[in-house]
Amino acid sequence: MRDGPSSQALADPTLDPDIGAPSRGGTATPGSDSPFVYVDDLDAHLLHAEAAGATIVSPITEHGFRSYVAADGEGRNWVFAQAGTRIGREIGREPGR
Repeated sequence: MRDGPSSQALADPTLDPDIGAPSRGGTATPGSDSPFVYVDDLDAHLLHAEAAGATIVSPITEHGFRSYVAADGEGRNWVFAQAGTRIGREIGREPGR
């Protein structure tokens, strides 16, 4: 979903072991949603969230894209990811390949 410069997506938390169901090592309950929000500056966003007292479930990690997970007051996990054209690590390729 796009709203101006922002993007949001909902995901099934049981598919991601980092934020999934407790039976898979995560913290969400089966069937709960995990809003996924792209931000322009992930590092600054995390610092702001920590300063505001957010509960950080998972620090910034890179697994195809950079993201971190924070829980809201109701225990729902929110995934914040780096927006932009670079997703994941750059791979050098020779021209023509």
